[in-house]
Amino acid sequence: MEISEIISLTISILTLLSLIIGGFLFFRTPQEKLEKKQAINEERDKNKAERIDFTVLKSNFDLICSANNEKFNKLEIQIKEAFAIANNHTNETDSKVTGLVADVGSLRNEITKLATIIEERIPKGCNIKL
Repeated sequence: MEISEIISLTISILTLLSLIIGGFLFFRTPQEKLEKKQAINEERDKNKAERIDFTVLKSNFDLICSANNEKFNKLEIQIKEAFAIANNHTNETDSKVTGLVADVGSLRNEITKLATIIEERIPKGCNIKL
């Protein structure tokens, strides 16, 4: 064997070994990095609360909203009825007060008439004061 053959054989063997080692490191290093990241993520996620599916939250929110809408609709109906009753009572009270004012006016007129009649009937010399 000549020296050039030995050198070329040595270079070939070293190249083959470096390719094998490079391939090993190429596939092993990302796996180790991935395992480290997963371990770190698992350790970090231990203290976190569990995540709830958003569809469950949305359905719960929708149920609560519909229940609140029903309550507010019932409340609105009750308030409208209360205002109608209050309005009726106010109108009734107004009409009664108007009637009382008219009655007081007519009573005043009657008292004035009676006072006039009594003054005419009682002689001026008596000490009766009205």
